[in-house]
Amino acid sequence: YGGFIDDIELSDWGTVGIGDTEDNNIIISSKPGFVTINSSDAWNGADVIITNLMGQKVYSSSINNTSMQIPIGNKLGLYMVSVMKDGNIVTNKLLIK
Repeated sequence: YGGFIDDIELSDWGTVGIGDTEDNNIIISSKPGFVTINSSDAWNGADVIITNLMGQKVYSSSINNTSMQIPIGNKLGLYMVSVMKDGNIVTNKLLIK
């Protein structure tokens, strides 16, 4: 009693993935109590979302200049910081300690 597969079709989807987001134009970092975002003018108006590892939104805003400090307070832990604009997304994992 064997099984067999019949009528296999292979398709070439080309390259599948995420496009180039030009990460070198944005730096996301942390220091005690703050998340700092330094970016080029191209990221002006981008949406910023910070979530904890449980997926809860901790912060949401837009970038309005090339340097931004977001106060996190004494909320220690690991966070995901996502910056999104025109289909480009940069996400960094940050440890606030």
